[in-house]
Amino acid sequence: MNQLKIDWSPADHTATWPAKPAYPNGEAIDEQPGAPRSCFANLRYPAPCCGTWSVHCRACRKTVIVTAAGLADDPRSVRIGCLGGGR
Repeated sequence: MNQLKIDWSPADHTATWPAKPAYPNGEAIDEQPGAPRSCFANLRYPAPCCGTWSVHCRACRKTVIVTAAGLADDPRSVRIGCLGGGR
């Protein structure tokens, strides 16, 4: 069973900056590099517009907010470190 609940919240504006050229195919977000346990999810890529992903782990109850702008450098995936109780 997937422990992550992912919700998208659109923002009421559009991106006013260009995409970062270092990430032409999106970026993999690792919220806590080196964590002994973590949960992983792919995100809709690119995001439909500017907004935020709320990524909540049902097992350990941690929530991470990831921003996106509807551009090529948007996050493609997110890995969040476990607070305990995760898989």
